Amino acid sequence: LSIAFAKKYEGYEEGFPMIVAAGFTGWNKAIKSYTDHFEKNKQNEFIVYSTWWIKEEICKLLGIKTSAENEGGG
Repeated sequence: LSIAFAKKYEGYEEGFPMIVAAGFTGWNKAIKSYTDHFEKNKQNEFIVYSTWWIKEEICKLLGIKTSAENEGGG
């Protein structure tokens, strides 16, 4: 999932390996947060949840404003 998102941002100067690393950071944050707050047997919810974290970390690396920041959340 992290690599799929990273491919969408491949042209940025940070480079593909750094973007993938940011995606994996988001994945790890999603795992930590999800296991603390949600039912572990709901895999589909985790995929949606982790997608948000992965995109947030990639956008943070690239300096792209996210919807959370646009709404005053970040």
